[in-house]
This record gives sequence, C-alpha cells and structure tokens, in this order.
Amino acid sequence: MRLDLLSLSLSLSLGFEGVHFCFDIGHAKVWADHSFADWLAFMARIQAAGVRLHMHLHANAGLIDEHRSFADIERQGNGSSPGTLPEGGYVAALATLAERFPGVNKIFEVPPAEALDNLDWVVEQIARYRAAPGPVVPGDRRP
Repeated sequence: MRLDLLSLSLSLSLGFEGVHFCFDIGHAKVWADHSFADWLAFMARIQAAGVRLHMHLHANAGLIDEHRSFADIERQGNGSSPGTLPEGGYVAALATLAERFPGVNKIFEVPPAEALDNLDWVVEQIARYRAAPGPVVPGDRRP
C-alpha cells in the first residue's frame, strides 16, 4: 500500500466526499509495513486536503488483533514490541497522536471491563511522558 494521495483523489473524484479515514493503531502495529512517522505524515497530508480523520486506539502484542487495553499490554511488557510503533512504544505514539491531531476523535476499542482503567492509565502516562526530561520507559515509576 502506498501512503499517498492517489486513492484519496480517486475517491473524491468518484463522489465519496463523505468518506473519512480511520487510523487504527492496533491494526497498523500488526499489519502495516510503514513506520509510525509515515502514518503521521500521511494523515497530516490527507487532513490538510480536507479529509476528516478519526482514530481507533487499542493495544496488542503485535501478532494478532487483540483489542486489549494499553494498561494491560504494558503491564505484561508488550507495549514496545516491534512493529509500527515509535521508540517509546504505545505511550509515545498516543502522546504524539494527541499532540499532532488534537481535534480528531479518538475511540478506545478495549473490553468494557477495562475501559476506565485504560483511560486513567493513558491520561497518566501521556502526562508523565510530556513532563519527563528524557525518554519515558513505559511502566517507569518516576516521581
């Protein structure tokens, strides 16, 4: 798959103006051949072209699409496993998405029983990531 505007242009010319683009971080980690930086650049370009974005946020260990919470996957030490994620794993990716695309809807796709714990964990980790003077290692308990 090429991350360019060719298919976007084709879709718009065929009358699909209402089509939005959904970035799914869990799917990208499992199936994508592109780096996180490539996805960021692609989303910035299509957003600038007027395409509305939204994001599905869930974690997996990188082998199958598990739709697990970020808190759960980090507790098991799988948050920085190989794949599309940047250095710093899911925490760095989530902080970057929040900063680069503040007005974009971000939908957590995690088991209902884990939803509130996941939200609390993500908010805490992003705050710690932003406040840290250097790279934050997920699970690190800095004061």
